[in-house]
Amino acid sequence: QSQILQQEVFLIDTVEAPHEDRMPHLKAIFFVRPTAENVRRICDALRDPRYGEYHLFFTNVTPRKHVEALADADEHEVVQQVQEMYADYLPINPELFSLHAPSTAGLRGTNFDQLLFDRVYQG
Repeated sequence: QSQILQQEVFLIDTVEAPHEDRMPHLKAIFFVRPTAENVRRICDALRDPRYGEYHLFFTNVTPRKHVEALADADEHEVVQQVQEMYADYLPINPELFSLHAPSTAGLRGTNFDQLLFDRVYQG
């Protein structure tokens, strides 16, 4: 294990992955959108930490209620940092990017789509 760590090998996992083995010698880095579902999953992970340190990076503005929920869940004080990276977009070329929203037509009239509005609002 120490030889692998010396080579700076990284374990990449998803937020949905089940917590099985404890690895307190490793650091976890979460790079996620600041959605309620992602925050809930991170809170679950913090209540029963698998890693020794957690570094949380959100791709856009994180609502205060989410930050407070994370602080409440961090009973073991494993969170080292919480950052907003403003990277919630899809670069197409140096002059053009997309929010990867299918269509904004759902934001007009009686067909108002709250989920689409929230996605566009978040960036």
